[in-house]
Amino acid sequence: MLLNQNIAAYAALSQAENTTNNSDYLYTMGVSARF
Repeated sequence: MLLNQNIAAYAALSQAENTTNNSDYLYTMGVSARF
């Protein structure tokens, strides 16, 4: 499913960034939610 692919991509990006910045986290989540 497309949704699962986006979640997998988001998880990969999240691990790659490895950041604890809440604004970056929420921003990435917002972008992921658009798809």
